[in-house]
Amino acid sequence: MLDIGSGLGGPAAWVTQEHRCRVICMDLMEVEVAGSMRLFPGLSGVVGSATDLPLSSESVDAAWALGVVEMVAERQRSIGEVARVLKPGGRFAIYGFFAADSEIPFHPAVNLFDRPEKILELLERAGLRVIRASPAATDAAPTLWGSRAQAVRAAVHQEHAGEPALTVAETELGSFNWLRLTRQIMDWVVVCEKGDR
Repeated sequence: MLDIGSGLGGPAAWVTQEHRCRVICMDLMEVEVAGSMRLFPGLSGVVGSATDLPLSSESVDAAWALGVVEMVAERQRSIGEVARVLKPGGRFAIYGFFAADSEIPFHPAVNLFDRPEKILELLERAGLRVIRASPAATDAAPTLWGSRAQAVRAAVHQEHAGEPALTVAETELGSFNWLRLTRQIMDWVVVCEKGDR
């Protein structure tokens, strides 16, 4: 399974433990991939872009992108790459944040929120058949994710308190959370399948 935009690896570690599968963590940032392998020994990782996946065609059984699609400017290209690396019959799941309406007052720096219909159209265009698309029920994250995320956040604040980049990141997170709390963006789950040849 490929975890696109894996970050520090919490979801990959969970799915590995829960389903006894091999997960490849892929992130654009080398420090994220290294961090995931340090935090969760046993994970494998690769540095790469969602628009140019560093894997062979038809090499993975499944893929997911959790909170990533809205951060990729070249969505059609990245979805095409997912279709390329999936084996026939393979599934791709998205957990993402989509615009509730056509107009959003602002977009945090790295987020471009589309209406769900636009993403569904891009998936179909890439040859991925949508089998589920609906607003997500947001349950609490597993304890392991939360405790590791809190430890990372505390270490970052200790190391970088007062730095302008951290201030910008915190402001952007606040903007994102405001859009979510006011329901201008909504959590969605989309599952699709690559057709057999």
